[in-house]
Amino acid sequence: MSSGPFNRVFLAAAILMLAAPTIAQGQLPRDPGHRNPGGAQVQPPQLLDMPAGQPVPVVPDTVQIGFAVPDTLPQPLNMHVVQDSLEFGGLLHLVWDYSPGQIDSPELFPASDGQWLAPYVAPDVGLVQRTLRPRREAEVDLSSLPATDNLRVVRSYRVYRRDPLQVQWQDQMSPVLTVVGQTAGAENTATIRAPRALTWTPWRLMALSALLLLAALAVYVLWRRRNQPAPLEHWPVPPSAWITTATSLQALLNENILARGDTRLFLDRLAFLARDYVAGRYRVAAREMTGPEIVAACKGLGHDPAHPAGFARLIDLADRERYNPTAPDAAFCREQAVQFMGRISRVRLEQQYIRVQPEKLLAAQKAWSALTADLGLGAGRAVVPQNAGEVG
Repeated sequence: MSSGPFNRVFLAAAILMLAAPTIAQGQLPRDPGHRNPGGAQVQPPQLLDMPAGQPVPVVPDTVQIGFAVPDTLPQPLNMHVVQDSLEFGGLLHLVWDYSPGQIDSPELFPASDGQWLAPYVAPDVGLVQRTLRPRREAEVDLSSLPATDNLRVVRSYRVYRRDPLQVQWQDQMSPVLTVVGQTAGAENTATIRAPRALTWTPWRLMALSALLLLAALAVYVLWRRRNQPAPLEHWPVPPSAWITTATSLQALLNENILARGDTRLFLDRLAFLARDYVAGRYRVAAREMTGPEIVAACKGLGHDPAHPAGFARLIDLADRERYNPTAPDAAFCREQAVQFMGRISRVRLEQQYIRVQPEKLLAAQKAWSALTADLGLGAGRAVVPQNAGEVG
């Protein structure tokens, strides 16, 4: 028999003998908290069937509340619990019996030995808070208690725990009181804090009223500003055109230009005054226009073209004669000034609604009177239409 097959059988048997303890060890669960050499946690048998990630149920502990009263204060005779549960953040109501003849006072308030149970005293509120939010006294049912001649007082305590509790006074022990509404389940935790109700103090009420008043005022101001028409644009109306023209024409005649024989300069100055008057009277750019352009511009603005046409003829005549190789005589130039004054008289607008400086208005009136007398424009003086150089 060859030694090769024998050696292979012997080697396989040795491997099976070494692996058998390891397989058996992997099939048996270990104790809770014991780790295998590979580092994996092995669950106890009672937890193997639970879904992964579920918390283990925890039974809340029941706490005992003990009360102690100093020897210097009246000692209670009995203690009664009139409720079997309380809401989280609610009040625990205890009924204490004192000996007959005892007078109810704030001293009759037994204190517990724990810091998580605080005596509750209803705060004093003002008239405004009592009107807006009347205080509702806690209703404590004493019908289940036996009748007695002792002084019976009800005291309330604020509980700052979520666990079930029992109240102990001397050898008396109350049933277990449960705290409801604190968590969704016994395995979850809850944030414990003292309930804080909104108190309507007079200062808060005054501040709220002031804010509401300011908001209403802002809304009214915005509504008023939105619906208010826009202010009228300040558009100062210039004085009547004849006021400036009268003083300027008088100054032209007082310079004695015609006496010196400079008739071309006189007609040039007179044409400038005529254009300036037409620009101010009819609101057209007459200073840069010829006679036909002045008539067309005035007609486009709705003016009667008959009156601007007279000024246009005078302006064209003065422009033509001042460039004439033969200088016009003084009588012709003076007659043009007369015609200019006559046409102003026919279309002059008195200053009725525009405020003008008194000295300027007085100077214009004096100049007008002097021109009327100097140029011989009386009541019966008519303006003769000129045929030469008429402009349509």
